Amino acid sequence: IRDSVNGLVGSEMCIRDRDITANEIVNIVVNATDSDGSIAEVRFYIDNVSKASVSSSPYSYDWITSGESIGNHTLKATCVDNEGASASDEVTIVIISGNLPVANFTADPISGSVPLTVNFTDQTTNMPTSWEWDFGDGNNSTEQNPSHVYNNMGVYDVRLTVVNDDGSDTKTASNFIIAKDVFTDTRDDQTYHIITIGDQTWFAENLNYEAADSWWYKDEEANGDVYGRLYSWDAATMACPGGWHLPSDDEWKTLEMYLGMSQDEAEEMEMRGTNEGEKLKSISGWNSGTGTDQVGFAALPGGERDSNGNFLYKGDFTAFWTATPHSEFEIAWYRYMDGGEKRIGREDNNKLYGFSVRCIKND
Repeated sequence: IRDSVNGLVGSEMCIRDRDITANEIVNIVVNATDSDGSIAEVRFYIDNVSKASVSSSPYSYDWITSGESIGNHTLKATCVDNEGASASDEVTIVIISGNLPVANFTADPISGSVPLTVNFTDQTTNMPTSWEWDFGDGNNSTEQNPSHVYNNMGVYDVRLTVVNDDGSDTKTASNFIIAKDVFTDTRDDQTYHIITIGDQTWFAENLNYEAADSWWYKDEEANGDVYGRLYSWDAATMACPGGWHLPSDDEWKTLEMYLGMSQDEAEEMEMRGTNEGEKLKSISGWNSGTGTDQVGFAALPGGERDSNGNFLYKGDFTAFWTATPHSEFEIAWYRYMDGGEKRIGREDNNKLYGFSVRCIKND
């Protein structure tokens, strides 16, 4: 705003946000200049009520909004120069309630076999009056604490939107519910969770089928119940049941790239990528460095058996054979994860080592 008589340019107001939460302190700053004189004072008004006068730069005023009504308010600044001329500027802001709902929820269980019944518990604060659940599988609910049955295998996002008299809020939990199918190995009637990840369907548990040159960790059956068996490479290539096979090095790369690894990284050796291993590791069972199990793979630290028959690293390390031999006869590619790493390792090793097996479904 310019006064044509004396060149006063006055009261350009700056505030951080036009939407203000009740009880917030609003810092109002005015930029005021006079080309042929000086600024004598800047006056601050709230809804045309005088609040303060500032005679030197910086021209600012802290408006404490506690006790002010919810809704629109007019903030006005008037600057006066040394000759008494004045110019003004004003803005409208909105005070919103400090009692907006804050959406939050829990669920139990968050993983299991289909049909999977999940009980959701609303934990929203500030007294919501309505709820809108999106379970990620095309189904919804308006109950406060609903139960929902997931009938199809998959990894699902869940979204809750809540409303009260002051507004609304939404929380989305990504990859929150993991519904797995079950496969029965008719050779020994053992059952395994399976999960589809991208275009591939994997065992979500380590194979526990007894074959020549396979071992439970330290030959203890209780370890087999948790971690499955450790197989030599030759045994691993033949161990998966009909309709399934030991995944190749390239099939592992497909999984890794689905999780975010680049093609160039996938071709490298040793630890590669960023956090793809963390996404595959189970949320419990590791001595350190537990994972997020983002896609339901649930990799557990089953350790290894070296070529001399020593069992090593249970709780801290896991390795999986691939079906791809290296150019050297006694060497084959494998994948590994350890507790101190979020990435996935790719190396080759002696085929006599005992590593875990994850089967992948035939195309």
